[in-house]
Amino acid sequence: MKRIERVVVIAGVMSWYLLAYLAVRPLANAPVVDSWIYTHAVRVLETTGKLRFIGFTQAMPIAQVIYGAAWSRLFGASSGSLELSVACLGALGGMALYVLLKRCGAGGVEAGIAAAMLIANPCYLFLSFSFMTRRALGARPP
Repeated sequence: MKRIERVVVIAGVMSWYLLAYLAVRPLANAPVVDSWIYTHAVRVLETTGKLRFIGFTQAMPIAQVIYGAAWSRLFGASSGSLELSVACLGALGGMALYVLLKRCGAGGVEAGIAAAMLIANPCYLFLSFSFMTRRALGARPP
């Protein structure tokens, strides 16, 4: 992949997330849907060193809580901080899709359109600003 192509992809993805943030202002210090459950688990892990979930939690994303605890040591354990961490993972997921498609033989335009379709998808974008289980796991390469 050419250097200019990488710069364009990175700038495009980051610009999209910046535009979405400026338009919607999603990062409030308040939970989104069930993200408060996982934020609580991060705070418990940070303060007690024990991995505990609230009794009625269906999913138990241990890796996500450990990741959230590591992030919160650097940037704080507020809801906004943890949601920003997942927004970063969402942006990385868009870039990773582009790289994956290029490695599979797709052209630059096709890979760019596919990555743009992923990050512009309303479900992907919404979950990119929420510390819930789906986005952190979805951003990892296959």
